[in-house]
Amino acid sequence: MNYLNPVRSGVDDVEAVNAAKFIHWSLQDQKHRDTQVDLTVSQMKKKMASYHSRYGLHGVVDTICLVIADIRHQGRAQSSTIIGALQSDDPLGRLLRIGEDGFPHRIETLREAIHDGEREGILGTRRYDAVTTDFVLI
Repeated sequence: MNYLNPVRSGVDDVEAVNAAKFIHWSLQDQKHRDTQVDLTVSQMKKKMASYHSRYGLHGVVDTICLVIADIRHQGRAQSSTIIGALQSDDPLGRLLRIGEDGFPHRIETLREAIHDGEREGILGTRRYDAVTTDFVLI
């Protein structure tokens, strides 16, 4: 991180050049894209295992897991708030309301992406399996 973004208080020339390199490589090199996907999948499997240990996500539908990952990534709530939402009658709805005031555009984008994913049959079709640390078809 220090190499790619040495100045955290703003975007400087080093960060802009490094970002441009990554974008160029992503557009031009399949191996680079494959590496990005492999790294992201590996990191998310670790994060999902951690989220499962906190929230008991075995058997939970992918849309709920997605929103939990987004909340944690954005830092919109602590575990107690997430647990409260999961224990409610409408866990997805409650999770989607977390951070609504401070991040309205993010929440709306997330709602739209979930709606589109469900309509396309991409989301709402799998559940988290803590044994395999993967999502399995419902």
